[in-house]
Amino acid sequence: MEPNLKRVTAEIKKVMRYFSERIDPDKKLEQVIIVGGGSNIPGLGDYFTNGLIMPARIASPWQVLDFSELSQPSRQFKPRYITVAGLASVDPRKILA
Repeated sequence: MEPNLKRVTAEIKKVMRYFSERIDPDKKLEQVIIVGGGSNIPGLGDYFTNGLIMPARIASPWQVLDFSELSQPSRQFKPRYITVAGLASVDPRKILA
């Protein structure tokens, strides 16, 4: 797994450099947000924090969603539903054309 994580880290650094050189040199990236199914890999946030020398956090929109009487997905499945959770937390009038 380590070689793959090193490649991902290198790609993230390229994107960060591109942003700082070409998109907005006046703004500084302050953190990396990790989402999706792979985000539940133990220690992933710490790995990227150390490799990128900036905070890397796992996104968790679940606290802001109202499930009412429904139960939340189990911890192991939450990363798989991150897109749906994100869409559920946005006013549909703001994202639909």
